[in-house]
Amino acid sequence: MRKYIVGFLVGLLAASAMPAYGAVQSLIGKKVGGELSISYNGEQIGKGIIVDGRSYLPVRDTANALGLNLNVGKEGVQLSVPVDPLDQIASKNEEINGLKSQIIILNNKRDVAVRERDQLKNALSQPNKVLETARIYLDSLGADDPRRVKATSSVDQLEKQEVEDKQRLADLESEIVEYDNQIAALEAEITELQK
Repeated sequence: MRKYIVGFLVGLLAASAMPAYGAVQSLIGKKVGGELSISYNGEQIGKGIIVDGRSYLPVRDTANALGLNLNVGKEGVQLSVPVDPLDQIASKNEEINGLKSQIIILNNKRDVAVRERDQLKNALSQPNKVLETARIYLDSLGADDPRRVKATSSVDQLEKQEVEDKQRLADLESEIVEYDNQIAALEAEITELQK
């Protein structure tokens, strides 16, 4: 609720500052018609002035009372709402939780890749009995035997599968390394955010 009130007051100040800023030259030499007390939540924050029936607030006192940041420069007066440290902490925690969720997902993908890699390693470390049997069968067939074409095709297909399995194993090793790198980068990002 406080943010809305502060936002409204900043808007009000900005709207009233426009005529005041535009009327600065016409105020030079004008007579101050009176003073008025400025209070916020029942607390006196300063004195304003009345010129030509218009009231003007003391910007610094008003900004301080409302908890606004004030910057006076060549461009004029800039008022801004300060960032709430609790909002910053909540935002940081939300970002950290998002990164932790990404790490969980990557760890799950890594686990799947490790299981598949281990199964392939195990399968490739054992002699391929089917391929050995097919080669023996192929060698037992005569050169003009009609079954030789089909047996040759089977041996070629089994050898191709073995090559593909070895390539898949290499790909899985690369994937696991990439997952490890991504996880390490996310963990480093979390560590940096927690500082």
